[in-house]
Amino acid sequence: MEANFQQWIDEEKKWMAGYRKKTMRTLTHITAPCVIIGLALFFGVMMLLSGPVSDAVYGAISGAVFGAIIMGFVILIVSVGASNGRMERAIMSAVRQLNLSEAEQFQLASEMLEARGDRSKELAFESKAPNSSNPLPVCVTVTEHYAYMKGDSPLANIIRLSDVDRIEAAQEQRQATRRGSQVKTIYTFNVYAVCFFDREGESLGGFGFFDENLRNQTMRMLGQ
Repeated sequence: MEANFQQWIDEEKKWMAGYRKKTMRTLTHITAPCVIIGLALFFGVMMLLSGPVSDAVYGAISGAVFGAIIMGFVILIVSVGASNGRMERAIMSAVRQLNLSEAEQFQLASEMLEARGDRSKELAFESKAPNSSNPLPVCVTVTEHYAYMKGDSPLANIIRLSDVDRIEAAQEQRQATRRGSQVKTIYTFNVYAVCFFDREGESLGGFGFFDENLRNQTMRMLGQ
């Protein structure tokens, strides 16, 4: 049983490695150059407006160095936060929260391994939050006894379907702020959710989406 569960954990760590690779590629190839160049231009122009060209060059270099330091910290934080170990800890935390027995852990791992690559049980997609240019991989898996979402927050979200009495589709409108160089724009967006409830009507958690179609596909996978 333990070997079976560890095999599933190892597969999830491989998925996390791909998640980290995609995130780091976006940071190093798109975000970091934009931040460094943007700060270099900003500091350079500011110095040019108040002094000679030599000061502008110094300002541009200072801005580039400042941007590189900022992005260095960001990349370090992301690399640690998206580590293979974090995925394993997230899964173990979800397992402990459900208080799964060894038999249930074996069942969970077996069903998840069997569902891998099965489009009727697995929905893989990229989630792009509003005001974000960095889509991240997310995957929902629904088996006979479990529903599992990975890549979102929490990183590993496991629902034991035997605990579920009712499943509802929900929609919530939220607000966010987009900041420009001189203006601040407040805009609204929708979050679509699959909500799970027990026999007492208490929430067991849920899965969130920025795309209504993905939410609806998940509901159909759950037989709703």
